[in-house]
Amino acid sequence: MNTPLNALAKVTQLSDGSYLWLLVEMVAILALVCLVAYVLLRLLAGSPLARQRGPIQVLARQSLEPRRSVFVLSAGHRVLLVGSSEAGLNTLAELDASDLEAMGLDRSDEPDTNSFAARMAAKLAARKPKEKPQ
Repeated sequence: MNTPLNALAKVTQLSDGSYLWLLVEMVAILALVCLVAYVLLRLLAGSPLARQRGPIQVLARQSLEPRRSVFVLSAGHRVLLVGSSEAGLNTLAELDASDLEAMGLDRSDEPDTNSFAARMAAKLAARKPKEKPQ
């Protein structure tokens, strides 16, 4: 007897009849996608793409307690010591060049010569065009 339920079961059935194999394949693909995403995030964490330079830069950070930290921020021509807590952010002091030297911090705006982009630009600049034989 050919009922609509039997016809639907035949249409939805896999060719080999195993839904378990389909489930295993889907879990394996999901695990592979998660692994690739994890690796890419780890590799890109220290790259220039992740570190965008803007008008405000964090020069140093020191955690005091789980929810309390002290930051040394560079904003324009000023360097600020800022405290962070549950109550928010508070400016603790404005630092000068001698304070930065005492802490071993450098406020120079020199480009990072160790980044991939800087090394690639240096290689391309050093590369001379080949002369065509005439």
